[in-house]
Amino acid sequence: MKENSEELNALLLQFEALIHKTMSRLNIPQNNMFYGDFTQELALKLIEIYQTFEGEPLVSDIDRYKFTAYAGRGLYWQGLNLLRLDKLDTFYATDEEEMDWLQEQGEDAAETFTTSIYIEDFLKQAQARLSAEDYQLLLHLMEGKYTMQELAELMNVSRDTIYQRRQKMQGRLRDLKECLIH
Repeated sequence: MKENSEELNALLLQFEALIHKTMSRLNIPQNNMFYGDFTQELALKLIEIYQTFEGEPLVSDIDRYKFTAYAGRGLYWQGLNLLRLDKLDTFYATDEEEMDWLQEQGEDAAETFTTSIYIEDFLKQAQARLSAEDYQLLLHLMEGKYTMQELAELMNVSRDTIYQRRQKMQGRLRDLKECLIH
């Protein structure tokens, strides 16, 4: 069995592009909040495939070609399984107590809780993409307490600047809408 850590590191380096190509093939963009988790899962699957592969893809060009095709198919199927499991697991509760409480509260409470999780995910991703000032502006806009003029005065900029920054933020966050649509 192939278990040398240097060999496995070389494998991961050499076939890293295959993992990213599989992610692209599965339509998972790099800005997806689960991109890192999925790539790690695929890296583990790649190692598993390598350990069962009969041949030396790190040494032989012929074996490398065969392994690339074989591993590409295996990674794709693993990715599909991960996506299927992720779609089924849309509700994240931290423990049984929390689940019991939600069941007692009824469907509306569970829906509100789930919605707040999606909003929290959206805000985490937005914070990673925006400057501190733009993130503060986003929070103020979501809060809805201020008019554009009041926001401009609060942030010590012109009203036109607020409109421009809002438009740029919408462009940067456009693909995150899926976090909020559930």
